[in-house]
Amino acid sequence: MYILVYDGSFAGFFSAVFESYRLHLSVQDICVESHYVEDMFCERLDVETDMEHFARIERGIKSRVGNDIFGTLHKAFLSEMPGVEKLLFNYLKRLFDDKQFAAKNPLSQELMPIFQLARSVMREYDLYLGMVRFQKVDDSLYVARIIPKYNIAAMLAPHFKSRLPDQKWLIFDEKRKYGMYYDLQTVAEVEIENFKLPEDSSEFALGWQAYYKAATIKERINPKCHRTMLPGCYWDALLEKQQDLHLRNYK
Repeated sequence: MYILVYDGSFAGFFSAVFESYRLHLSVQDICVESHYVEDMFCERLDVETDMEHFARIERGIKSRVGNDIFGTLHKAFLSEMPGVEKLLFNYLKRLFDDKQFAAKNPLSQELMPIFQLARSVMREYDLYLGMVRFQKVDDSLYVARIIPKYNIAAMLAPHFKSRLPDQKWLIFDEKRKYGMYYDLQTVAEVEIENFKLPEDSSEFALGWQAYYKAATIKERINPKCHRTMLPGCYWDALLEKQQDLHLRNYK
């Protein structure tokens, strides 16, 4: 039995799946270095990311179940939930090995948990489309800080590239320490150590707070409903909510 260790990328995961078939391995688990736990009954195998191997697995999936299911697998992977790699691997084993497998059946024991994870990721993505708050940090760059539960920064980039095509911007995932940077032509992933935004007293923060205050109807304030629609775990990244952080756990 083997535990395959990869670099954490989607391409890296597919490279590990490819290696399991190329070498005819019995796989106990697939994980990143930080999640690896030594097992006396399993041998460790480090897998390098190979874009050709990634492309071959991608083509194999799409030829069998189409782009929609492939997208569902990708979204579930972005959840980064513990054990998601083995969940996806078990599905792919059935997909490639069992010709009788109803691979598009969302109620199957292999696909249902994947669909549930993908829905959770999409729910947060839809929520963040309205929660990205840009601040102008110099004469030409707008920066937004996000702290999502799931790894959705790259998913957000196409929307804001279309919405803000004439502005340079950076959406930085503070939890994962990387961002998506748009330079007026292309979007690229960037890593930034010790990332820090201007203080919340900036002009943009004050503007958001003024708008939030003006739009609030005091007689209709419902903290429980508000936290349902806008969970408190997201307030740290919202400029207009900085003054309300002490209320996010209010019962």
